[in-house]
Amino acid sequence: MRRLQTFCCCAVFSLAACHDFGRFWEDPAGQVPDTTTPSFAGLTIVIPAGTTMLKLRWSPAVDDRTPAENVIYDIFQSSTAGGQVYSSPTATVTGITEFLITGLAPGSTRFFVVRARDAAGNKELNTTERSAMTFATGDAWTTITNVPAPSSGRAPARSVGHPNGYAYIMGGGNCGYGIFYTNNDRYDPSTDSYTAMSNMPGTIDADPALGTNGKIYLNPGDVFTEYDPALDTYTAKAAMPVTMMCGYNTIGANDGRIFVFGGQAPGCTGYTNNVQAFDPRTNSWAVLTPSPFTPAQTSYQITAWGDKIFIFGGFNGSYLTTAWMYDTKTDTTVPRAALPVAAANVFAVTGANEKIYVVGPGFNYEYNPVTDSYTARAAFPLGSGYNVRGVFATNGKIYTFGADNGSCAVQNSYAYTPP
Repeated sequence: MRRLQTFCCCAVFSLAACHDFGRFWEDPAGQVPDTTTPSFAGLTIVIPAGTTMLKLRWSPAVDDRTPAENVIYDIFQSSTAGGQVYSSPTATVTGITEFLITGLAPGSTRFFVVRARDAAGNKELNTTERSAMTFATGDAWTTITNVPAPSSGRAPARSVGHPNGYAYIMGGGNCGYGIFYTNNDRYDPSTDSYTAMSNMPGTIDADPALGTNGKIYLNPGDVFTEYDPALDTYTAKAAMPVTMMCGYNTIGANDGRIFVFGGQAPGCTGYTNNVQAFDPRTNSWAVLTPSPFTPAQTSYQITAWGDKIFIFGGFNGSYLTTAWMYDTKTDTTVPRAALPVAAANVFAVTGANEKIYVVGPGFNYEYNPVTDSYTARAAFPLGSGYNVRGVFATNGKIYTFGADNGSCAVQNSYAYTPP
């Protein structure tokens, strides 16, 4: 609150004159009025999130007074290019950088502009427009061009979807894992084609994870490594404090850290409940609270959802139905509703529709983190016995590259369109 103040030098002026001359407005925080608009690049991308939904994403605005968590975003929608009515936003949100538009018709195109304003009401007026079309049909699998393989198949290669629109398929192995591959192949969903990138510097369960900085982090040959897709280069980073050679699971969280769950020591023996986190900003690790699995388990799969990480299935001598939720803010893990089927070596992917897809041989369950419930969706095409891995791409679909049935690998690759 601003208040009225007086001052004077009475050796020069009379007391009455002093009161008139010395009137001014003082801000207790020492601030002048806020008239500066936020700096904001506008909407970055619109992604199909199903047959009736579109997901909007943007980078946070920067303001000289208002912190990022208090910046307000107005979302404007139109059925035609340039048709937004800026006096009437479709939605208004605060402090977040993505939003799900629902209730659209299948196969319909929408055009969007997002504008930022600060707590003082200063509005920036960008006109950056992005558009996308909802899927005409959904809940269906289609075959895509098989992932490249140096020899006899490619056991489920680990992959990561990147904001640049590509998916990067790293590692994998041949029949029986007699050979582990160092291949890194870039998949372009728009052309259904692959481009060979520079090989990884090592093998054994690379398990790549995308960081918020656009880099990909992996641990080939027990050397924790940062891959830069823009430069196609690898850089060694600080080593894990607890060395994991294989069987671990890696995921990038929305706070910028890379989390590594579980794993097996050099020689790939035994299971651990370790949780470790790497911070790319400081090139440093932290050892966190171990997962509460009893006994320890392996072959589960994880995915990030907001500031939570969900863990599904696994193996500890038998196949498991367990599901868990890890909170990256509190370093705590709690149980969630069990999977409808016991499974290991499945994959879990968060879609643009904010649902999680848990996919394995002959099944596909859509998990809703809000209601803690599962819905059966179109089954994965490969049946019993196959291990698969999947990745979400920025075109709104989910992709799998290669598979194995415990004795031999195949190159079969598929795309799933959410409902």
